[in-house]
Amino acid sequence: MALEVRICGLAGSECLVKAEHVWTVRRLKIAVEHALGVPRREQRLLQGQREIGDADMMGLLHLEAGYTGSRLDFSLVRRPPEQALWLEKAEQGLIASNAE
Repeated sequence: MALEVRICGLAGSECLVKAEHVWTVRRLKIAVEHALGVPRREQRLLQGQREIGDADMMGLLHLEAGYTGSRLDFSLVRRPPEQALWLEKAEQGLIASNAE
């Protein structure tokens, strides 16, 4: 059974995405990118006050939230493009240390 994921921005409801329990949040962000045009690396998805990680599994988030239905709600906060690019490079270990 698919999950219905509602992505809400500061202006209210943004989109609904059908997601599978086995999806990672990274896969969800790709679907949100297709639906809203917001690049995956610029997305911060929040469940309540907690930012969810790219490796988190949708099915586990559904269980942890205690939902009995098939819908999850996340808030979308957009990172500035420069910050998102820097963070992506840092995760990939491509930023040389300038401290030396």
